[in-house]
Amino acid sequence: MVYSEFLPMLKRNLEFCQLLKCVPFVFDSKIDRLVKAKRVGHVVMFRLQCFLSVLYISALFLNLCFGRLTTTEKFQGLTFFMVYFAATWIKFNYSLDMAAIEVIHAFLDFEECIVRETDSPKFPLSFGAKIMKLFIQLAEVSGFSFVILQLILLQCVPCTSPFIFSMFPNCEEMADKTCWLLKLAVHIFETWMCLQMFFGCKVKTATMQSEQDAEKCIKFYRCIQMLEKFFSAYPMSRVVPVMVFGILSMEIISLFVSINFYDKIAMPGFLLFPLLGLNTPLNNICLLTLASLVHNSSGKILAVLEKKVMEMTCHRGRNKSIIYRQLRACSVLKVKFWSNYIDRGTPLVIQNFCINQTMSLTLVEANKMHG
Repeated sequence: MVYSEFLPMLKRNLEFCQLLKCVPFVFDSKIDRLVKAKRVGHVVMFRLQCFLSVLYISALFLNLCFGRLTTTEKFQGLTFFMVYFAATWIKFNYSLDMAAIEVIHAFLDFEECIVRETDSPKFPLSFGAKIMKLFIQLAEVSGFSFVILQLILLQCVPCTSPFIFSMFPNCEEMADKTCWLLKLAVHIFETWMCLQMFFGCKVKTATMQSEQDAEKCIKFYRCIQMLEKFFSAYPMSRVVPVMVFGILSMEIISLFVSINFYDKIAMPGFLLFPLLGLNTPLNNICLLTLASLVHNSSGKILAVLEKKVMEMTCHRGRNKSIIYRQLRACSVLKVKFWSNYIDRGTPLVIQNFCINQTMSLTLVEANKMHG
């Protein structure tokens, strides 16, 4: 499944990333694995992008905090800032750490091992895998759409917050007097920053009949458990917190701006906010629901395994004890973020929180307008 469905999509994204030099890795077709980029220019360009990304979002943050912006402009700018901050947080890898690539390699090696042991060249896609594949394709289209709409917005309204021109007090006058080539160069630079941030962060039991089958199933589950520990080591501190807290903030702000400031933001740039308002709930519903299934499904599998083991070994004293202890050593799988993990109720809790906060902000804004 990883080889046939997800690896081709990764290769396609990497081809575009090589043009932008926004990831420090290349795909080696000889060994069919990702390797660290060897060209000095590639590595230097990637590190320069990391430095510029941090500098850029720092400037956006200072503009939002200390710039002469109205409340509408601050909420509008905060949406862009959260998008760039999340992308930079995931992408930043100045030390060229291989942890993310090793996670991908672990999944590829695991699938190779399963195919070799079962003599099955291809497994049918599960419903969750189909949803994940569709979500990735939607993310690719949305990423390009966001970049294009941002460029159009900057061309139509150069002083859009929190971008570079909005940092100057006399922005409107300055934009009128500035040469169109210079304005285009600034807008292309900001579009390039958006592209390299976005695409840099994107590339980041069977039926048992005997005790031997029971031991094989337990061994197979332990392999998955090792894969889960290996997988959680990298995303736990980078990807998952952004997916939970960063996307949550983006949804609240984008929905608030779409509802309250639709008549104050020029079209077609306004379409950025409904686009984010659509993608962020999809992220919460699809990704977090699938992540919660890791915990729920593994618990059910362990319960089934325990029942099967008890049925087969009820009259086999010592063997029963050994297999049962092996099973008890297997724990429920979890997708972790910091000291917490995603369970069945997490997507609903997050979505309910987003809707409540959006409505609270909308009521506060309505009271200010009529107060």
